[in-house]
Amino acid sequence: MPKVSVILPVYNASKYVREALDSVINQTLRDIEIICINDGSTDNSLEILEEYAQKDARIRIHSQENRGLSAARNVGMEIATGEYIGFIDADDKIDLNFYEELYKNAAKYGADIAAASIYRIKGHKRKFILRIPRVKVIEKTAKKYRALNLPHWSYVWNKIYNAKVLKDLGFQFPEGKLYEDIVFTHEILHSTKKLVVVPKVKYYYYINSDSITNNLTEKHYRDLKDASIAIQKFAQENNICKGIGKHWYSELVREVKFYNIPIFAKYKYGKYSQYRVMNIPIFFKKEMTRG
Repeated sequence: MPKVSVILPVYNASKYVREALDSVINQTLRDIEIICINDGSTDNSLEILEEYAQKDARIRIHSQENRGLSAARNVGMEIATGEYIGFIDADDKIDLNFYEELYKNAAKYGADIAAASIYRIKGHKRKFILRIPRVKVIEKTAKKYRALNLPHWSYVWNKIYNAKVLKDLGFQFPEGKLYEDIVFTHEILHSTKKLVVVPKVKYYYYINSDSITNNLTEKHYRDLKDASIAIQKFAQENNICKGIGKHWYSELVREVKFYNIPIFAKYKYGKYSQYRVMNIPIFFKKEMTRG
């Protein structure tokens, strides 16, 4: 049994996938399997995957008709044989000791999930959007959310997950939806026991001009709204809103659009309101209560 199964969904990613693959096949943790899901690519992505598979026997390729990112991840989880499962997007990369450090700490502390820092790259702009300063084992849901800055960075790929726990709990990504990480991440962190956060290793999150989430459509807004409603409902049903803080979840109370593009919006975060211009947060303020 491999220590980690790495699931790499690929759809028309020929410009980026080599760098992602290079960062995976050169991991210091050698005992991994690399599951590449070719999700109906029409460019030469499949040829690149086959080229790499000829050189590295750890690579397994599964081709299917285009069904979307969630479906590709679900298929990857179904066929994974590793002790832990990790995800990487085809246009991103990871530190070469990424899986070794996550696996080592997950095994040491008996954690269901191990998480690393996130380093975002957009053109010439580079910064940490999640920096983990030290190893910490966390069991309470609200503290897990705060440590990983949820819901803002509800990403699935800077973590590894105990495969048996995932399968026993029956976790799947919602197919046909964008922002599928959001609900999955909240629910899995709440439903599992131990999270360990691991410093000094990073997931490199690239924002490219042709990425899915960089080309916003009405479906993006609709699916993001649905995901936000789902996590609010989940938090309320499981009594985990209290104590998470003003950034926990938001409710859109006012929005001004121009040709369907949000120009101004006001969101309510508990007792606080956030104002955004062109979807950029401008400031928070605490609302005055009357009576």
